[in-house]
Amino acid sequence: MIEQIYLINLSHYDIGFTDHPVVCRELQVRYLDMAINLTAKNTDKNPERWFYWTCESNDVVLNWWQKASAKRRELFLELVRKGWIEVCAMPFNHHPTLDKREWNCLTHWLPEELWRAIKPRTIIQDDVNGFPRAGIMALMNAGAEFLWMGLNCDTGGSPMMQPGAYWWTMPDGRRIFIWNSIAYPGGYYLFESREWRKGPLPQASDTRYRPPQEGDFFRPTPENLQKAHEICSARIHEWQKAGFALDSVAVSMTNQWRIDNDPPCDLIPDFVAAWNAEGLMPKLIFTTATKALEVIRASAANIPVISGEWTDWWANGIASTPRELSASRKAKRILDALESPLYSTKIIAADTVDRCTRRLCRFDEHTWGSWNSAALPESLDTKGQFAEKAALAYRPLAEAELLLGDANRAVCPKDKGVHVINPYPALFTGWVEFPDDCLRGDFEGAEDTITGKQLKFDRMSGVSAFYTIPKDFSQFTPADGAKVFPDNIAGKRLRLWVDEIPPNGIRSFRLLQKAAHVKNSASPVIETDKTNWPVAIRWDKTSLFTSSIGDFTSLEFFGPFPRWKYKEILGTADSKQRNTMCRKESTLVRAEPGAAAIVRDTGPTIRYEQYCTHPKLRWMKRTLEVFKVQPRVQLYLSFSRLPKPESAEIFYASFPLDCRGCETWISSGGLPFRPDKDVLAKACRDYFAIDDTVTYVRKDHSRVVLRCHDNCLVAFGGANDGLMLENLPAEKERLFAILYNNIWYTNWAGDEAGLMTFEFDLYAGSDFAPAAFPVVNV
Repeated sequence: MIEQIYLINLSHYDIGFTDHPVVCRELQVRYLDMAINLTAKNTDKNPERWFYWTCESNDVVLNWWQKASAKRRELFLELVRKGWIEVCAMPFNHHPTLDKREWNCLTHWLPEELWRAIKPRTIIQDDVNGFPRAGIMALMNAGAEFLWMGLNCDTGGSPMMQPGAYWWTMPDGRRIFIWNSIAYPGGYYLFESREWRKGPLPQASDTRYRPPQEGDFFRPTPENLQKAHEICSARIHEWQKAGFALDSVAVSMTNQWRIDNDPPCDLIPDFVAAWNAEGLMPKLIFTTATKALEVIRASAANIPVISGEWTDWWANGIASTPRELSASRKAKRILDALESPLYSTKIIAADTVDRCTRRLCRFDEHTWGSWNSAALPESLDTKGQFAEKAALAYRPLAEAELLLGDANRAVCPKDKGVHVINPYPALFTGWVEFPDDCLRGDFEGAEDTITGKQLKFDRMSGVSAFYTIPKDFSQFTPADGAKVFPDNIAGKRLRLWVDEIPPNGIRSFRLLQKAAHVKNSASPVIETDKTNWPVAIRWDKTSLFTSSIGDFTSLEFFGPFPRWKYKEILGTADSKQRNTMCRKESTLVRAEPGAAAIVRDTGPTIRYEQYCTHPKLRWMKRTLEVFKVQPRVQLYLSFSRLPKPESAEIFYASFPLDCRGCETWISSGGLPFRPDKDVLAKACRDYFAIDDTVTYVRKDHSRVVLRCHDNCLVAFGGANDGLMLENLPAEKERLFAILYNNIWYTNWAGDEAGLMTFEFDLYAGSDFAPAAFPVVNV
């Protein structure tokens, strides 16, 4: 029997959705000031009418702290010490795309002296449908004891009962106490039958709508209290019928102006006091998150113990903006490179690295845009909100690139020639690329200054010099739709083959006007289809894939309102009915080759290029670079998506890998796990967010690895969206990289169109560095 209900008041921190992100951050600072004023008045009130405030996201506290006076800061800390205000352990709610560096950054988001003063003990993740264990362990290292989940089951769901208490065991053996609460605004609906929020979601600047006032809801009259008690009793009965057996429950609530990004609700203390004065049960206790969870943990004997990754249903929306996602991932790889011992601390500006990391953390925050983004993708609100979001990927990329460029100039030899730098902890083998005109002369190749080996440049078409006037259409690729500066001029792009630069190493080359011809390596056995595209390759006893690699497929949902149809499918509880609806209400369309693949032997590699056609695309090109010596291929996909906001569609690239029966590993936040064995029951298995690689381990312990440079979502066994799989398909060697997804109906980008590019590296054996960087001295 539930004897007490703990009520938590917070503001759900969406950095966007309701208003432009700049406005949201400003509003949240104002709300914290309001909460400080409300709690400061507790000294003049009886304890049963005290106000309490829980800061869901400590980024709000950081923004407030940076503006606050010394006197105001001391007042805030005093209220925290008294237990009237609590600050939680995370800066904001997040998607499962943070890497290890970002998780470390989140645990140091606040100044150290402020963190020590407030001692955060509770993690709150609201809205989002999952949480990586890598993040939990990082936050536990910083002192977190509790995880409060207030997830929103819309187009997803919880793997455990809501509400419910659990112990979650981490891979290192530690446990964290989970309070899997009802959805974060749910405390309001525990006592009220109707939502007070009205209209299309009003912006804070919209004077036609106002925040709630006394008498709007939570009226402390005997008649209203009785109605509230009936609603509450019915809800408790539902919980108990579902198996809830604890004597305490904790629920959070926001205000009802917009629900998200809302001010404190000062109606709560009088309502709670009146309820308790009437002797109604359960007793209501207005408090902060950790105080409530301490009581529940102490009384929660024999609660379930769970283990496994809590994968996120909402991760699919990340693919609505492939270009920005690619930029963020490239920025992260460069920040990884900047950790190389090649570069001294004098070269690397730590403040720039920290600034880039923090911006990338904000990019991985869960709000992707306006509540109306999918409905009105061209509106000022949508464009304005996403411009702010996109900058969180492009700015750190630009700053990281400059930092890396400066660092490479500082460490490379001063001798004339081409110096190739590998700042990663793995060997680099492959092509490095540069424009022909950066050499300022006619050179045919280069000579390794240590081995004396000569290499001819691989010359490819590229961009002409600035202000070159085009002569005919053959000077343009399909990517250059504007047809201003020709991008298909023969010989303008040079590639230099580099073999096995050691980890954190530099290889130097002397430029040659004439280079000796190097005998081509023996080719692997390559089988192609009727269009000359590879369907199988064998290097001695090793193969990587079993049929056509890099096939492009779209999944589109039908109907006049396809996004609502997808939402309806996900809301269907019966799995057989849901699967039937998916088959009937969607269609898969594969891209068709437009012509036979063009094949070119470059010496170290064999290169296949093929244009394809698809009704969703203006054009599409795929390129496969087959390494002759190592069992390795690199796949490049580029295409231009046609704008069509009314379509709900997902794009995939398929990888039919020669890995049947292999153990499969992916990672999140640097923590490896097996998607078929190490995931919570009823968590998302339709797709997975990954750091960058999928690894298959064969019975002889050899490995096949797919590195995804630009996308972060993969599906195993098929195009699974909408199926809500309970188990991974048996054919998990059939891997699908998710390139694009606009099926969400609300705050994800609804119609990103135009050029999109993706790179994949598939290999057997040891890891390779993801890139190397040429420095040209002439």
